[in-house]
Amino acid sequence: MTSTKHEDLSKAPLLWPAVVALSIFAFTYRSNTGAYLIGAIGTLLWLTLAKPKAAPSLPKTLQTLAKAYAATLVLHMCWILYLDEYPLWDTLEAYLHYFEFLLFVPFSIALYHLRQHAFTLLFVPVAAVVIRIISHTDLSSLDTTLFSNSLYGFGKYHTGYGMQGMQVLLTLFCLALFAIKRPPSIKLRVTLAVAAIATALLLTQALMTAGSRGGWAGLAVGVAVLLMLQMPKIIQWKFDKKTLITVLVITFGILAVIASNSHKLEKRLIRDTNVNFEYSLSVDKLPKDEDVFFARRVHLSYFGYQLWQDRPIFGHGPAAVDHILAAHPQFNSHPHLHNTYIQIASELGAIGFIAVTILFSAPVVLLWRRRKSFTGENKVIMTMLAVNSSSLAVWSLPFDHLHWSDWRFTVVWYLSYAALLLRLHTDSSKDSSKNSVL
Repeated sequence: MTSTKHEDLSKAPLLWPAVVALSIFAFTYRSNTGAYLIGAIGTLLWLTLAKPKAAPSLPKTLQTLAKAYAATLVLHMCWILYLDEYPLWDTLEAYLHYFEFLLFVPFSIALYHLRQHAFTLLFVPVAAVVIRIISHTDLSSLDTTLFSNSLYGFGKYHTGYGMQGMQVLLTLFCLALFAIKRPPSIKLRVTLAVAAIATALLLTQALMTAGSRGGWAGLAVGVAVLLMLQMPKIIQWKFDKKTLITVLVITFGILAVIASNSHKLEKRLIRDTNVNFEYSLSVDKLPKDEDVFFARRVHLSYFGYQLWQDRPIFGHGPAAVDHILAAHPQFNSHPHLHNTYIQIASELGAIGFIAVTILFSAPVVLLWRRRKSFTGENKVIMTMLAVNSSSLAVWSLPFDHLHWSDWRFTVVWYLSYAALLLRLHTDSSKDSSKNSVL
């Protein structure tokens, strides 16, 4: 689906792909807004200096929705600033987090001009997370970290590793077999297969050690979506011997890792659940003074729902929830509501919630309508987007990190690749129409 019309940067030296990859790696590894914004500034600076020819346009529907989203945020911000209920800087910073989702537009332009490397760039966050895991592992005593019997082998990073672990593991599942088949050298294929197996096992162990039930749930949903999408191929697929061995080794290896962590699963999924089961029968019985799953999550979500009911149209503003929770005698240890959907509704009201939902779902709908036109690695990327987006949507139910850079970057990352595929479809459609005229 690569066009011959815009070849100015698609075959450029590896300098610019390396710069983009480095910014992606730095952000994923560091997980802070600074690295995120530096990557964004670097991308925009590159596009300005390189002055590439115009990339194919996004569908007009998506362009209109993106403009409507920006206009909605501006009007909403004017209203909240007029109310002047919370510190100015906190309010502006929180709005910046919502505006950052629009970065998928310039990022998708950069990806288009690096389209020959776009598939490979998907492995950059995988490498960053693996290195991040290893760097937070006490290699002198694996028993106390990576293979820890304690609850959180990675300390305060357990939640972040839960999301990162499930996302990069699902990415590996979607991309690995296609990538392994590409190299012409058999030795290189074997090397990649071994690396994929080792990485999958490491990520599985890290996810088990992290103890993130949201991560486990998201992973389960992602795998289910992947199997559902690939079931026709699986039924008709004629495995060659090496591919079959790779799949079996990964499958049995992951099952072995999960079995070796059975005590952690029992602790997190059975004993903790049984302790709180009686509370699940009535909201009134859920303890507010204990930070226990899932009791506290229900109370926080209900509290956020009440906040939304107070101001259902415009909400309280994107900086409100943090301050409201900080002043609450029972919820002051939580910086968010542990539910992305409730958080957005309580901050932006119905108007903002609808705007965010439409912006996130529009590329999915547009891609689905064009799904038959994608082949090869573009079809693999589309599958990855469907699998990982489903996983992230489930993970966002018990957690909220809307103002946490990892979550925002992940959403922008997926939106950028969705927009890339839409640009490629536009480019391909133009070429087809020209050929038909000729």
